[in-house]
Amino acid sequence: MNPTQQVALLRTLLVEHGEGTWVVCGSSSMVPTFGPRARLRVVPAAAPRVSDVVVGDVVLFDAGDSVVTHRVLARVPWGSDAWILHGGDAGWGAGLVRQSSVLGRVLSPRRRPTLARRIVGMTHAIRDILRARRGS
Repeated sequence: MNPTQQVALLRTLLVEHGEGTWVVCGSSSMVPTFGPRARLRVVPAAAPRVSDVVVGDVVLFDAGDSVVTHRVLARVPWGSDAWILHGGDAGWGAGLVRQSSVLGRVLSPRRRPTLARRIVGMTHAIRDILRARRGS
């Protein structure tokens, strides 16, 4: 099964059918919280419950041709949607994704990221946005 098919299957299970599922962590970005090949229980985070996703949650989201599992560092309401600043627990990098891309929430202890982690994550996200604007 290719990554696009995996995204479609997870979207069907979590969003359309509202069923929880198990996924396998495919990278080390969430170490020490989850290691590679860890089994993660994911529950739906579909509208209208997507607003239940809060800072500190670990979420599974559609990143186009792959699925990413990261911690929510910040949530910024924007019109009818919101943006999620996300990052792995293993590093200082971060990214932005529309909240509507969130497929589910990983059942794990909610841990609020430190202020330093949130600031560095926001700095990285802003840098990436500025780089993308220069390139287009």
